[in-house]
Amino acid sequence: DEDELILPLFPPEQPIHSRPTKSPLKLEALDSLVISTTHNVSSKLCQAAAKIIRKAAQLVPEEDEDQALTVETVTYLLEDTHMPSTYRSRTSTQLGGTLKNLKKLEQALVILNKVFDVDEE
Repeated sequence: DEDELILPLFPPEQPIHSRPTKSPLKLEALDSLVISTTHNVSSKLCQAAAKIIRKAAQLVPEEDEDQALTVETVTYLLEDTHMPSTYRSRTSTQLGGTLKNLKKLEQALVILNKVFDVDEE
């Protein structure tokens, strides 16, 4: 019969699930460490990007007020890595902070592309 489903064979004494079932909300220590470290690295990258943008701001012509204001705003956002704890858990706060930091870094790269007149592909 063509519709027959072929399943893998397992020895009867070996359970199919090798990992015990856990609550999906409970994180392993390694998960928490990775989330915390990723948040810390993203914060450091924002600080480094703010320094680079400050240097790049010197290249913005004085008459280009819009670009100067954008550069100043993005620099301020990059330097503001304080996270209000509006989430239920520290892990959620760190994940939210990491996402915000990545979005700020994306904005910083867009600004740097404009300042240095790099073609986006």
